Formats: sequence, structure tokens, C-alpha cells
Amino acid sequence: MLKTYLSALSAFTLLDGVAARCRSQPGQPGFPTREDWGALNTTVEGRLLTVVPSAKACAEIACTPAQWSSAVFRNTLPGQINAYNWEQNYTSNPAELCLYNNTASCTQGDVPLYAINATAPEHLQAGIAFASQHDLRVAVKSSGHDYLGRSTARNSLLLWTQYFQNIEFNESFTVGGDDMGSAVTVGSGMVVGGSAATVSAGGGYTQGAGHSVFSPAYGLAADNTLQYKIVLANGSFVAANDVSNPDLFWALRGGGAGSWGVITSITMRTHPIFSATLHSANITFNSTSQAAAAMEIHARHLSDYDSFRAGQYFSLYNLGAAGGIQLQMRTYFPNVSNDSAQAAIAPFIADVEAIGASVVSQTAITALANDLVARADDDGGVNLVLASRLIPETQYEQNPSAIGAAYKALLDQGVLGILGNLVAGGQVAENANITSAIHPKWRTAKTHIMMVTTWDDTALPSDVVALQERFYSQNVPILAAATGEEDSGSYSNEASVLETDFKATFFGPNYDRLLSIKAQYDPKDLFVHDWRSEMHPFGGSPRCPRCEKAVYAAEQVMGPGRKLYHKSCLTCKECNKRLDSYSLVEHEEEPYCKNCHRKLFGNRDLRQQNLPYRPASPERVGANGSPFTGGFNGAPLSPTRTGGFGAAPSSPVRANYTGGGRVFGTVGTGRASPAAAALLRPTRALSPTRTTFTGGMDASSLGGSFDSVPEEGTPAADPDKSKEPTTAGDETEEAEVEKTLRLPLVAPGTPTHTGFGRNGMPRTGQLVPSSPTKVRAPDWDDDDSAGVSVSASTPVATAAAATPPPSTSAPALPPRAGAAATVGRRPLPLTQTPTGAGVRYPSPLNQTPTGNRFVGGSSPICPRCQKAVFFAEQVKAVGSTWHKACLRCMECNTTLDSKRLTEKEGTPFCHRCYNKLHGPAGNGYALLGKAGG
Repeated sequence: MLKTYLSALSAFTLLDGVAARCRSQPGQPGFPTREDWGALNTTVEGRLLTVVPSAKACAEIACTPAQWSSAVFRNTLPGQINAYNWEQNYTSNPAELCLYNNTASCTQGDVPLYAINATAPEHLQAGIAFASQHDLRVAVKSSGHDYLGRSTARNSLLLWTQYFQNIEFNESFTVGGDDMGSAVTVGSGMVVGGSAATVSAGGGYTQGAGHSVFSPAYGLAADNTLQYKIVLANGSFVAANDVSNPDLFWALRGGGAGSWGVITSITMRTHPIFSATLHSANITFNSTSQAAAAMEIHARHLSDYDSFRAGQYFSLYNLGAAGGIQLQMRTYFPNVSNDSAQAAIAPFIADVEAIGASVVSQTAITALANDLVARADDDGGVNLVLASRLIPETQYEQNPSAIGAAYKALLDQGVLGILGNLVAGGQVAENANITSAIHPKWRTAKTHIMMVTTWDDTALPSDVVALQERFYSQNVPILAAATGEEDSGSYSNEASVLETDFKATFFGPNYDRLLSIKAQYDPKDLFVHDWRSEMHPFGGSPRCPRCEKAVYAAEQVMGPGRKLYHKSCLTCKECNKRLDSYSLVEHEEEPYCKNCHRKLFGNRDLRQQNLPYRPASPERVGANGSPFTGGFNGAPLSPTRTGGFGAAPSSPVRANYTGGGRVFGTVGTGRASPAAAALLRPTRALSPTRTTFTGGMDASSLGGSFDSVPEEGTPAADPDKSKEPTTAGDETEEAEVEKTLRLPLVAPGTPTHTGFGRNGMPRTGQLVPSSPTKVRAPDWDDDDSAGVSVSASTPVATAAAATPPPSTSAPALPPRAGAAATVGRRPLPLTQTPTGAGVRYPSPLNQTPTGNRFVGGSSPICPRCQKAVFFAEQVKAVGSTWHKACLRCMECNTTLDSKRLTEKEGTPFCHRCYNKLHGPAGNGYALLGKAGG
């Protein structure tokens, strides 16, 4: 199965990803009725089709095995994807799998409900208008030659462009009056430029960049694109080129497939027909060390072909004991004779034979270039995932040994296939002056190398989940290290669905501009692509906002912003307390417990800062026409008001002031002298209403006017509205007050308002200095909210009298276990990583066949206590060797054995804690499917 993937090296279509928000779903009030669908079918001239997964379709028409694996035949099925694991619905419970010759559990799978078999822009416009009206998810597909699942979406409307197969040749194509030379205009369903039969030039090929074995001679496919015809999200049918919609034209060339609209045709520059020589070689190796040495030799010789502008596919397969390790090489020499091509390859062949490798066969054919690359068919109906990196040219010139070492590490990890593509350098590098959204890493790259792994239909969902996570986490860092760059890039059309930093990896510095163009042309995200989605890159399961890992159906819970969290990850951002629907309060789409939300942002009340700005009320005038200044019953006004019912503050929340005036004084001194002291503004609202001090004092009784400290956003007071003239003594006193008001708002050891006592007077306490690090307060009591977070970037005033100040130099203690944890028992804080649920033990990192032993064969190391495990005391579990006493549940610390052990990503749990945190074991796996809605 893996060997057949060679024919699919250039696999691209016009694609669409999952929605960044929940769209209309079957059974909801806004979802289209049968009458609505019937009306749409009439509008598109009877071209509305019912869609089912390819396995279900083949079961109905009795496909032969040859038809099932033929991409050309599968292309006639609207619901098919070549990598048909993307047709499965792994998020249902139990998983809904539509497998070849086993469709017992299959209903809709993960494919659209209906498809419009479009042949004219009007059909697409009708479909877009219908989807917008009913808030439907939209999927766009040309041929289905897609290995990342972007051209399918559950419960969506599919816009199928396979039969836009018009073609027009132009001897002289003009853009804005400029002659662009000869060009060909093809519909989105035509096969142009790819080595596989179902590559669609008008699909996602050029939108990802589009590489070819002739790219070193003529550049990337996007470099040769002159114009697109496209239907946009607003239904308009436009041309995008250097003159018309130039920003959209920039984004379409390399800015990601499926994000911008539905392409109906593409115009590409043509080149004169030329002949080429194809040299093929098969080489076998007897060990991973010998294969790695050969790939280092290959890296040293790759520059031998630069002068010929040659391209090459070089694929290394690990076929096990039966087939050994094989290198299959196909090198394309444009405008080069047969003899010259063989002479160019000869030095490499000689060097690999010198290390004992066996050259099984060599052939060289000279013919027209189109005849050498075109294929009648390619392979489909397979389960596979990819990962890739662009390897810089400087790495081949300066550090080829690093490339050989990467091959050795990947083979030792058990990678089945490493597919290399010499498709950069030469004209690709020289086209750096072309302004497009192509990742800049293409201009400095030499090769595009990808890894692939496959699985059979008999694999359990749990096994496939583990395979995918392991494939990415263990292998991608090795390939990324081989680039010699910290910010390595990847080809987004052949990449991993689990890329964590996909913005930089797929788009680099172009991401921000792409985002702004996306907002301009598709403001409602009708064509939602991976980099605008809350799901993980390129569809698949939702990603938890806290831990950035996949959230499977049985363990998910919805948090702020309708984001899906693991149950154990939905914790307060401040104190890490686990949250549920009763205790959850959100602020700016972040979860908080009620106590922390009240402490940081004030009460959740309509009188809080959520209210809009309210202009000042008109000044109240007394009976004699003068401003009203008195309180009720002739009492002086509260110091928080200096004008009766006059000017109101800009915010409905009044800041709370404390100080050393004659009323309050300083802590422990009773009443103080009339001298003014510093007035502190707390960093949070302490009350949902305006603070009112009792005692009937006016503003001057506190040593100064409170209008000297305006609310944030309040205009400066008008000096013409002073109530009485000031004297020289008053000016001196006011200067002193103004001087004290310029003191820092928060200073260590300064009294601050911490609430009101029973007598109505404010309590005060000493402020502790803010700390640049976050610490966890020791559990002095049983209050779950005892955690204290102090950060220099968030200066929250904490009274020393409230809790003993924790040491900022001590290591952070692990969070409290959940309510179900065993009382008084906690995991040892050794090599532990705090999470919202407790403490997770790290998984073994890239273990070699020797396990987690030291080099030299000493005892293995226990993952929990990090001490040697001797034979008499060891137990093996979750891929590691433990002390018997150390194999305990991560959550409740219960001792585990083979009957009670359940694991999650290399972390041991008891059955009860696993079910509480992650749902029933074995259900709801969400490998590569998409969360519905």
C-alpha cells in the first residue's frame, strides 16, 4: 500500500476546512427542509446529488477491488476522498466507520449531505446563496486528491467542480494591456502539471504553491499562474490577476487552499514543448546504518544536477524482513541527452556501491516531458497521514551528515516511508522577486521531504489514535532538526494535520496579511480554512485551548467562547480550580471561578464596567439659582460627591480611596493629623456601587478634593467651577496634596482598602510587593480558592493580613486533586508537569529499541521518581519500567495493577479517574474526523 503512494506525490485539490463556529445542523430549526432542498435542486437545474461515503457507494454498485483503488474511478463519486480515512466519523460514540467491505455501522460518515454537480458559475452562486441563507457549512472539492481531509465536511453542502473541464489556449494572453505571452486557461477539473492523474490545476494545487519535478527549471505552479476566475462568498463572479483584485490574486498563489472562494478556471503560462531524460534506479540496503550512509552520500551529490536544472523523486521504504530497505530514485533531466543524464548519476551510483549497497536496476528513457510524467491513473482508497519539511539548500552544502543522521533516526523509529522531492532551487529560488503568498522558505529550499504512515481497516480506533499522535510527536522533531532552522517551513498541501505552530510552518510572515485579506473577501467565514478554525489544523478533532491536544468526544466539555476543552483542562485561569457549569464564569473567553473573577474583575453585575460611557448629568441648581451643594437635612455631602447630584463619574463604578486624613488615619494610629497622605486607587473594583463614607464629612476633611484624582476616561475638571477663591495658604496645601497624589498607585507596605468592617469603616492591610512569577500558595486551609497568583504584568494588590505570603523562590506545588481524589494522598512532585487536572508524568521521549535505559545497559529509570529500577522491584506499564510502589494513578494516587490500570498518552490512571477525566475507555475516539457542527 505504501509503495503505491509514489504515484500521488503531487496531490492537490480545491479544498475547504471545518467551521470555526457551529453551523446549522440537521434537526435544528434553521436547517433546510426537504422543500428547501427541492427548491435548490430546481434552481441548479437538477444538479443536486445525495452524498454518501465511498465505501457505502461501492457497496451499492458492487465495486471491484481495482475500481476501489483507482483514483480515476473514485473521482466519479462525489463523497470520496483518496485518503479515505477522512470519510470516517471518529467523533461519534461509538465511532461511525465506513470501511471497504464493512459498512455495517456506516450511515453518513464524515461527508457532506448533498452536492451540487456544478458546471457553470451560476450553479455555484446558487449554492453559496443557499448556504448563506441557512447558515450551512460549505465544502469545496474538485477531484478529491486530498491527503489532509480539507475537501469534506459533515452535514455540509458540497460544491463539486470536477466537471468544469473547459480548456482554452491563448497565443498571447493579456492582463491590463500587458502581453503575458502564451497561456492556457483550464477549468478547475482539468489535470495540468501534476504527476498523478487526478491532480487538479484549478483546485488546491496552485493555492498551496504547486511543486513539480520541472520546478527547478520553470518555477512553482503558482509562479506560472496569471489569472483566476472565482466565485466569492458574496456570490460575485470575478477575475483575480495583477490588475483586477490584486490582493486576492496575491493570496490565491500559495495562501492556502479553499479559503478564498470557488475557482472555476485558472490561466497559466505555457512553455515550449521539450524532451527530457528520465533516469530510474532501485537500490537496496541491508541495515538502517547502511541506508543512512547512502542518504548522506545522496545529499552530497544532489548539487551534481544543478547545472541541468534536474528534478528528482527519491523515496526510501522500510519494507521489513521480507523486502529490506529500498531506495527508489527517478531523476528528470529537461533538454538533456540520455548519455549526459547517465554520466551525471554515475558518481552517486559508484559511491553507494562502495559502501556495499546493491543497485538492483538502472534505466534511462528520453522522450517528450509530458509523456514521462503523465499517468493514466493513481491510487486511492487508502488510510494514511503525512508530515513534511522544506530542507534548505545550505544544509545540503554545509551539513549533509545531519540529513543522513535524520534518516537513521527516522528508520530506527519505524517510519515506513520517507519521500524526498528535489523540486526547489534553480528557478524556484530565482523567482523570489515574484510577489505572492508562497512561503519564503520555498525560495531557500532545496528539497521537500515528507514522511508517510498507513494502517489497515482492521485497526481499532484507539490504535489509530495512538499511531497518529506517536507519528507526529516522535518523527516531526527529527525532520525539523534536519533543516538546521528554528522556524522550519512545510508545504501545506502535503503536511501533518497536527502541526502545532501551523501559522509559521505553513505561511510564515505572510499570515497576518492573509488574515486581513480573508476578512475582506469572506468576512463571515463561509469558506473556513484550517488557520481560521477553532479545530486543529486541517480539520480533525477539536483542539483543547488549554493543552493544545485533540479533544475526543467522550472527554469533551464546552467552555467559554463555545470552545471544547478536556474535562480536566477546564480550570480557572487564575487558581487552577476545576470548573463546571455552576462554578464557571468567563472573561474575554477565558474561564475563571467565581472567586477569582470577583477578585480580578469585580462582581458580575449590570452596574459594572460592561456599561457604556454615560455623559455627565446636568448640574443641579438650588432655589436661589446657585449650584446645589448641600446634602440631605443640611448635612455635608459625601466626599465622593462634590456637587450634590451634579457631575457623575464616567464609569458607574467609583474607585475606592484610602489615606491618612483626619477621619481614617494610618493603620494602628487612630486618627491622624490633617496632613494629606497618599491616596491609593485599588487595581480592581471592590464594590459594585459607589463607595460612600459615613460620618458626614466633606472633601476637604480628607486633606484635599477627590476631584484631584479623576476616574479613568473622565475629562479634567473645569477650573472655572471652583466654589470659592483660594488663598496663598490654600495653594501651598493643594501643592502638597498634588505632590502626594503623584506617588505610585501601588507601593509595598502601604495601607489599602480591603473591604468594610461591621461598623461601616474600611478595613486596611499592608500591600505585599508584586512578583514576576506565579506561585501556588500552600494549603493552609481547606479552601479550594487558596491559590494565589501574583504577576508583575497583573498588579493585583493582596493584603498580607489575609494569607501568609508564599515564597516566590520555592517551586510551584502541584494543584489540588479533584473532589474525587483520595484525601491526604497526592502524587509525589518529582519530574511532574502541572495541569488543570493534577500532575501528568511525561511520556518517554523518542525511545530507541533499548528502552529507557542508560547507554551501556544499566538499569531503567522510573518515570515517577527518576531513580534506577532494579529487576526484582520492577513492573512494566504504559511503555515504561516502574517501581511497583511508583505505579500509581496520576489523579488519586491509588496503587495500580494490571486489572486497575488504564492509560492516557503514557500517563497511568485507575479506571474511575480515567472515566471521570476522559470518558469511558475505548469509546469516542476522534482520530481524524471533525467535530460535527
